[in-house]
Amino acid sequence: MNKTSDRYAQKTAVSPAVPGRGYFRRVRALPGYRLDIVMETETVIQFDFRSRLETARFGRLRDLELFEAVRTDGNNLIFEKPGKIPVNISAREFMDLVMIDRTKIDRVDLEEIKFKQESF
Repeated sequence: MNKTSDRYAQKTAVSPAVPGRGYFRRVRALPGYRLDIVMETETVIQFDFRSRLETARFGRLRDLELFEAVRTDGNNLIFEKPGKIPVNISAREFMDLVMIDRTKIDRVDLEEIKFKQESF
């Protein structure tokens, strides 16, 4: 293991939920603002948050200590650190993040609008 892997192994504990309750079974932070999530169905999702860190909704997760403090109650991904406002992501919202990268949709829409305006 390299130093980065050692640091994450020490700092990012796996947060289990109560089996059979909710959608998320376990979650842990990985290097590079990624999450390793085990769903209740035993599906494993590795999700990269980097494209979302510039959004108003998830900008607070740029705080690496807050990001690494992720845990689950089975129904939500909870990023919580003393003295900071927690960030909660419901299972429904998370699946929307997995299925649709709205940061790309917004850029495409803006480019289309700009193109249409320039065409007139």
